[in-house]
Amino acid sequence: MKHPFLHILLACTLLTSCDIEMASDNELDANWQLREIDTLATEGTADMARSNIYWAIEGDILQVRNISTSQKFLLRLQKDKDQLTVSNPYHVHTKDSLTAVENDSLLAPLGINGTKVSYHIDQLNHSHLTLADTLLRLHFRRY
Repeated sequence: MKHPFLHILLACTLLTSCDIEMASDNELDANWQLREIDTLATEGTADMARSNIYWAIEGDILQVRNISTSQKFLLRLQKDKDQLTVSNPYHVHTKDSLTAVENDSLLAPLGINGTKVSYHIDQLNHSHLTLADTLLRLHFRRY
């Protein structure tokens, strides 16, 4: 090791030049608290501010948590222009235990009415997100 400084500089250059695929500057990537659910057919509104339901979005993964019941789900997320599709839900039991969700009723209290749902993005800015499917409109605030 004749030139240790050169080896250190080369190693640092290699490490800083790596690009992680998951890194994203997407405005959608954030923690969102479910604040309100509108039922489109009846025009009813449910205040969800105290429900402790949170959606965490990172790249193509959605984690949905209900803090009150300690339930956690992971779903695949796909965004195409103003459409957001969630699919392939898994129930997280422990950090090492996942099971595929086949019963839609587990997801319904979280604003997800099936194992594959497409939402229209009605509003997305630095503090608010509004999603609508054929049945519901979900209102979130950035947490």
